[in-house]
Amino acid sequence: MITPTVSASELRREQLEADPELAAMVEEERRKLEIGFKIQRMRQAAGLTQTQLARMVGTAQSAIARIESGEYERLSLTTLLKVTHALGSSLDIQFRRVNQRVRQVSSKLPT
Repeated sequence: MITPTVSASELRREQLEADPELAAMVEEERRKLEIGFKIQRMRQAAGLTQTQLARMVGTAQSAIARIESGEYERLSLTTLLKVTHALGSSLDIQFRRVNQRVRQVSSKLPT
């Protein structure tokens, strides 16, 4: 009898479904990497080095390297705006519901 194999992606999905805290951490890291990759691609498309972009933004080259690698803990909105402006781009922020359960705030005042 042949035993079916489970792919790594299936195992990961099962682990994330079983552990919401782990899933949140993985998603946060994925988003950091996504932001970093996008900034790196825009910088390279503009023909700039990390040092050149850092000078335009008013920061150190090492800060740009950390942003691009996803190895930052507190990337501020101000810094993101400076980077996107220096790269001739705009920053769009979207909010979307990830949990179907919505809290409703009562508009009634206590009597």
